[in-house]
Amino acid sequence: MKEYATEDIRNVMLASHSGTGKTTLVEAMLNASGVISRIGSVEQGNTVSDYHPNEIERGNSIYLSFMHIDWNGKKINIVDAPGFTDFVGEVIAGFRAVDLVLLPVSAQAGVEVGTEIIWEYLTQRCVPAFFFVNKCDKEHSDFASALKSIQDSSGDKAVAFSVPINEGEGLSGVVDILRKKAYSFDEQGKRTEIEIPDSVDVESLHETIVERIAESDDVLLEKYLETMELSDEEILSGLKKAILARDIYPVFAGSAVRNIGVTQMLELISEAAPAPSDLPAVRGRSSSDVEELDTERHFSVDEPTSLFVFKTLAEAHVGEIAVFRLISGRLTPGVDLLNPGKNFTERLGQLLVANGRKREDVLSLCAGDIGMLVKLKNTVTGDTLCDGRAPIVYPAIEFPPPLITEAIKPTKKGEEDKVAMGLSRLHDEDPTFLFHVDPELK
Repeated sequence: MKEYATEDIRNVMLASHSGTGKTTLVEAMLNASGVISRIGSVEQGNTVSDYHPNEIERGNSIYLSFMHIDWNGKKINIVDAPGFTDFVGEVIAGFRAVDLVLLPVSAQAGVEVGTEIIWEYLTQRCVPAFFFVNKCDKEHSDFASALKSIQDSSGDKAVAFSVPINEGEGLSGVVDILRKKAYSFDEQGKRTEIEIPDSVDVESLHETIVERIAESDDVLLEKYLETMELSDEEILSGLKKAILARDIYPVFAGSAVRNIGVTQMLELISEAAPAPSDLPAVRGRSSSDVEELDTERHFSVDEPTSLFVFKTLAEAHVGEIAVFRLISGRLTPGVDLLNPGKNFTERLGQLLVANGRKREDVLSLCAGDIGMLVKLKNTVTGDTLCDGRAPIVYPAIEFPPPLITEAIKPTKKGEEDKVAMGLSRLHDEDPTFLFHVDPELK
């Protein structure tokens, strides 16, 4: 796989209420980009992202899963997060790796409680957001009502960037408001440009987008008030700034299972979503003994190498896999990096990227990218690896405390160490799972 420059990387997490179609939307994104030839089904257990046996058995996501696509020369890293609040630790970990959250919303139910929780998390972290109103092909679909529920939750910054054509079971396409074009879609999800239906007031909807963009930039606002128009270049540059500043939340309409409307969303992600190079520096400590965040790294290949492990996967026949975000520098296999929190040096072996269970070796990654490392000896979730000549320790992930406690004991004497080892592996994979041994009960 080719190396992608930092400015050509987009890191996106799908997170919202359970049952809104996140995993199916991932399938549609993979299908639209040519990674897979057909959209899998959660019910049939053949999706790319829900590949763990527990997920297939339950019929829902449990763990973070990682995919990537190329769209118009941009690498879009896709992180699929569980919808059930039982697995909120996965979502919180995912926030440390992404620069945009995509929230699928049901066209029938609108914003639900799980989506509201995600909205609180991303608001606290000032992460930009897109919405995808899914299931517009279902009976009782109501895009206008779903859009209003989004605006009720997020304010009038949520603006429709596409609307459905023949909403409901007869859904046939979408109108792209930004480009003022309409598309129909065949059974394979291939789009064809058509005339904009008379029922869609595209000029008025387009004007709403332009007004929101202008309001986010004083220079653009002054020009817009004088001429009542902006050029395509000014709209795109202003939109990038507005998305990054969370002054606008694009809302798209479509159907993931029929791959309708997904193309428009991917185009805007590639064109206007934040790249790591657009972000401020990441603060850290120069040593594990220092309390203050006294140093920083920019998302740049010109800075000393540093990465943050935000997730640990435990897989049979492979062992533990450290999933990381490369904060700075360029990473290649075979280098030595310091774990400053443990004063331990790791020799990196294989460098991998993933599409679900499928892993691919890569020769290098640039700052901002997401990758995987195997067979690390002493590095787990929350650890930093960095160039030993320029130490930095990034803040650990703050997970919520557990809500349920349970006491267990070995069925046979002498197996305490085996049980403790198993519990330790569970904690490495899910840091919200905690355990301790009560010496008074021995």
